[in-house]
Formats: sequence, C-alpha cells, structure tokens
Amino acid sequence: MICLKQEFDLFNQLLPELLAHEGKYVLIKASEVSILDTNIYSQALTEGYTRYGLQPFLIKQIKVAECVTFTRNLLRP
Repeated sequence: MICLKQEFDLFNQLLPELLAHEGKYVLIKASEVSILDTNIYSQALTEGYTRYGLQPFLIKQIKVAECVTFTRNLLRP
C-alpha cells in the first residue's frame, strides 16, 4: 500500500511559506521539497518520474484553497 501521509503532512506544514509560489507545483518525496517552475501538471509529473522513477512521490499545485469534487460511484449502475 502506498501512503503519502508524511508528504501530505509536510505540504500542509509548509503551505504558508509555499503560497509565495502560488500556482506552481511542488514535488515532495519524504522530506525533500522542490518547488517546480511550472504551473502545468503534466510537466510536474514528468519531473517527478524523472527524479524518482516509479517510487511514490507527491505533486501538489500550490493554492490558497483547493476545490473538492464529490462524485458517486460511476462503476456501478
């Protein structure tokens, strides 16, 4: 099971400082934090795979507020 709790906790802890880079993506692996010079998800994802291969890592766009979307299970009728 992949658990990114450490990375999510670190993101939330650093969010006030990260907001100076709002709109950019941050890449977090364990305690390594990199602010990427992009606001395009696919570029951030490519950078994550380049650095870490298939190891788990967190990519988050730096935003003041996140939009949450709820959907029903679309796989069941």
